Amino acid sequence: MLRYNLLDTAGFATHGADTSNYGQRYFEYYNNTGVFYDESANGHVTMNMANGWIGIVRGGTFVVHDNTLPELVSQDYGTKQDVLMIVMNLRRAGNPYDPCWGANFTVGGEYYHAPRQVGMGRVTGTGTANFPPDGVNNSSTDGTTYVGDSEPAYIWNNSRV
Repeated sequence: MLRYNLLDTAGFATHGADTSNYGQRYFEYYNNTGVFYDESANGHVTMNMANGWIGIVRGGTFVVHDNTLPELVSQDYGTKQDVLMIVMNLRRAGNPYDPCWGANFTVGGEYYHAPRQVGMGRVTGTGTANFPPDGVNNSSTDGTTYVGDSEPAYIWNNSRV
């Protein structure tokens, strides 16, 4: 959890199941205040907030609310998103756990959802997904078939400085 902090050009990021057995499942980010300065106008290098204020890099579900975060705009790096969500399982061939998710089928990513992508959480066996080529909606809790349960992400009541 990241809450009640002053974030002076400081981002928050997560990692997921494409570089380890498991990724983060859940986080809360609320009542934080961000500070960001475009130092390039003064002849200095601006800090790179590559993933925005929040980088959900492969994994989990979350709540983000009641934060005051300035827009991330600088001459050095342009405009960054406040929240960046990425699913790398679809193209990360070097991953020993879920290499190029669904790549053995006609279209990469046919096994949908990717393991622990944003909005898809833990596995209880009640989630369903289409597993080609049989076209059957399956549920599973075994070690090789991933069918996550819907655990939506929520973002509300955030504002600019």
